[in-house]
Amino acid sequence: LTMIDTIQLKIATSDVKEINLNKIILKYQNIININKSKTLNSGITTLVLRYNNNKTTSLNDYNTCLNNIEKELGVKIILNRFDLATDLDESIKNNKELFFLFQTTLNYARTKSVKNIFSTTKDFSTVNYKIKDNSKWETTIYDHKDKPGRSGNTRIEQRFLNIRRSLNNINTIKKKIVEYNKELDSLTSHFTKVEDIIVDNLYNHWVEEKTKYHNINSFIDFHDIEGRICTRDILDKLLKKMEYNGQTESFIKNFRRRGKNRLNFVSKNTFKQLIQKIKSENKKTLS
Repeated sequence: LTMIDTIQLKIATSDVKEINLNKIILKYQNIININKSKTLNSGITTLVLRYNNNKTTSLNDYNTCLNNIEKELGVKIILNRFDLATDLDESIKNNKELFFLFQTTLNYARTKSVKNIFSTTKDFSTVNYKIKDNSKWETTIYDHKDKPGRSGNTRIEQRFLNIRRSLNNINTIKKKIVEYNKELDSLTSHFTKVEDIIVDNLYNHWVEEKTKYHNINSFIDFHDIEGRICTRDILDKLLKKMEYNGQTESFIKNFRRRGKNRLNFVSKNTFKQLIQKIKSENKKTLS
């Protein structure tokens, strides 16, 4: 399920009488987030719209609301930001390899690097990490089972920031969603390259800190738990760089005796299916 989560608007305060603005805020208090709506020193008032704290809303519903607010204020309102939320049944806990690979590939597509993900211990061990594209786009993946009323187990939240509007508000939203889907289309082309980059980062980590680990098994065990050994090729190439003398298949067989869901590899096809699912849901938002 993909829907619009939040919309942020900008209004030149000088263009609207204060009494009218206060009237609008009062009338739409169930939609306008008063705590996040404010008037800046620059004379710009930002209004943050959200229909429900835990549920997303259709584009048509927001369109009706935007048109009503604009009509009642008597001035043009400017779209500054909106958040697109995709709720998935797959949980992070049981699919950490898939989500780690997704966020790493998305980060590479935007920055041609994954150093932000591998730069610190905190970023290296979390899935709830913001994947940025300068100051324009930002994506976060997080578990939201603790939020009542939400569908699925995991949310991928795509934030479109600092929008420079050239079309009307709703057409701008549609255009940005189409651009996001094109970006998602490109991710599979980076799949093998990202695998190699993950291998290099893991190997560098091994060289720098292997004294912390008893052996190769303990090193693989640590990073497998975190979801970073996310494909078979990553393990195979990593073992070779680490000068492991045995066969990769034998290593996998022995390692999986440690317990259920160990070395739970992601295939390229599974990766494509995740992307297709997100794209398909995004397209429904456009209708």
